[in-house]
Amino acid sequence: MARKGLVLATNDIREWHITELCRRMRRSDREEVEAGCGLPIEQVVRYSIATATDGGVVFWKPSRAEVRPIWEYQAGLVCIFGVGPVAGEERNGIPWLLGTEELDRHPKQLLRSAGRVLKTMQRNYDRLHNYVHAKNDKSIRFLRHMGFAIGEPERWGVTGELFCEFSWSNKLCVNPSRSH
Repeated sequence: MARKGLVLATNDIREWHITELCRRMRRSDREEVEAGCGLPIEQVVRYSIATATDGGVVFWKPSRAEVRPIWEYQAGLVCIFGVGPVAGEERNGIPWLLGTEELDRHPKQLLRSAGRVLKTMQRNYDRLHNYVHAKNDKSIRFLRHMGFAIGEPERWGVTGELFCEFSWSNKLCVNPSRSH
């Protein structure tokens, strides 16, 4: 018997995942996308997926029932995520995650799954960074927990609302006062 919990499918994003995510996207993610770029949600999702070098889908498996094919977990779509390179800077990545309300119902399981995904991103990129809506407290807490540095709020995006840059780098910090 398989355990209940989150099911991660990397690089297996299908058309119905996009449709379902756009239909059921959590309010905080929808507001963040609208304030950040002002484009239709579906267009942003499709562009993000098309430019991602790595990505995937997370589902909630509601019971200990036998394992089913991933596409049968439609009702439990949790999120779609990915990372793509910064134009002209292939070692700098832009990670993103857009979720449904299911995302907020399974925080512990999400943190475990996200840790594995983040390690893959960190192997493929020297620096990861993006912006998060400053009023999106849950996402900011999640990003901090995952080891991202969170910058001070600044006006960003098409609406000029407050966003915080979040970043991670594999570069070691050198303290010049300790150099010989």
